[in-house]
Amino acid sequence: MKPNKITICSTCDYGVNHSVDGFLKQLRNSINASKLSDHFDIETVECLGACETPVTIAFQGKDKACFVFSGIDPDKDMKDIIATSETYLKAPKGWIEDARSCGRLRELLRSRVPAFGSD
Repeated sequence: MKPNKITICSTCDYGVNHSVDGFLKQLRNSINASKLSDHFDIETVECLGACETPVTIAFQGKDKACFVFSGIDPDKDMKDIIATSETYLKAPKGWIEDARSCGRLRELLRSRVPAFGSD
């Protein structure tokens, strides 16, 4: 098990040109190409609860904050997902204070939850 996880919603409406399997493959390829594969597992879950604004992803890590983003566009946002992954790794306890490096994802933030036991 890797120290961090990106979870994508498998029940989101991916539209006519996409599928959860296609997005999963694209994300895994991008994480591998960015040399982040040692840091992130990538999983699907049946619902992340943001059905009104698909596509939804979440970042989690052991003793780290959790971030949920919705409204992801598989065609436009892969670069920003990778940038957010890098920012998440560098942030103390996963808590991203300055999200400018996350690109458009900073506008798609649905929730952030501090790590359990964080001050």
